[in-house]
Amino acid sequence: NENDGAATEPPDNADGKLDFGILEYVTIFNRESNNQTGSTTTKRINISRVTPPATELTELIDGILGDGRGQRVANAANGTNRSPLEFYLRCKAAGALTEEEFTQIAYEITVSDDPYLYGLINVNTASEAVLACLPGLSDDKAADLVAARATRAQEDTGYAWIVDVIGEPTATAIGPLLTGRSSQVTADVAAVGRHGRGYRREKLIIDQSTGTPQIVYRRNLAPLGWALGSEIREELAQLKKGAQ
Repeated sequence: NENDGAATEPPDNADGKLDFGILEYVTIFNRESNNQTGSTTTKRINISRVTPPATELTELIDGILGDGRGQRVANAANGTNRSPLEFYLRCKAAGALTEEEFTQIAYEITVSDDPYLYGLINVNTASEAVLACLPGLSDDKAADLVAARATRAQEDTGYAWIVDVIGEPTATAIGPLLTGRSSQVTADVAAVGRHGRGYRREKLIIDQSTGTPQIVYRRNLAPLGWALGSEIREELAQLKKGAQ
């Protein structure tokens, strides 16, 4: 009944296309640990307000980028920062930090003291439709971001690259809403039992934000029907026929 207007439920626009709505673009499973990489106890360094000498920050950066770099970065970032990306842009303008160097420290710094960061959008994986919802980001710019990231390595979690695509003012504005990595993954698993008997499909959401992967959501999708394509179904039919 998805193509008959208001004649039967559900109502639709009769355009011949099945519209799945917004479900695939939203989630309630989205949080990132606010601890430093690889640690379950060491908090990230809060750079929301940098006041040199900023000892903790300089020690962190010296340890990652080399002695002497930390103080230069702290001096460049002096003042208020609303996001790690804004911190980077201030340091970049002063010649104190490159994009590659920011990627090395991006997940060791924060602007929040909360144990988890909620609702950040992963600019390295989010769909064009989701990116277009960011304030000040047009459909065209969202498309540009998706096209630009296609040339990047899949394992790259850096996100300062967006500055070259959308410009510094827009990047600064949406910086508090962004991240470059995700702590949750979705698995849609379909399987058939031995000799083609029995079928199961499950959707799982696995959360790694605590440091230990945990299944936080499980749903049986088998009632939605066969999901493995016609070729596998035909192969199983032949296999079953041979067994008889």
